[in-house]
Amino acid sequence: MRRMVAAGLLLVATVLGHSAAGATGLAPAVEHAPGRLLQVNGTRLWVEEEGAGPPLVVLVGGPGASHASMHPAFSALSDRFRVIYYDYRGRGRSDPSTEVTFKLDVADL
Repeated sequence: MRRMVAAGLLLVATVLGHSAAGATGLAPAVEHAPGRLLQVNGTRLWVEEEGAGPPLVVLVGGPGASHASMHPAFSALSDRFRVIYYDYRGRGRSDPSTEVTFKLDVADL
């Protein structure tokens, strides 16, 4: 299990190192996978999935960030993985929330 986690982190770091965000830090306009709101722990979280294979959950860093910045870098992996994007509670396309904590983010995941 530790090897799988370490390999996943290395993969994420590699993909992010080749992100198409550019010098401005803004993600380019790209087409998104179909998405939906899922009921989780008393709120609705936005989730998008593409591809097939072992699941690869994309976790966005930065306060208030949306999953949108992860396209198209991770979309390139959808031929080998089921890429799962989601917006944390109160961020991106998920329902607004006044209760946003690291503990809730972990519980929601």
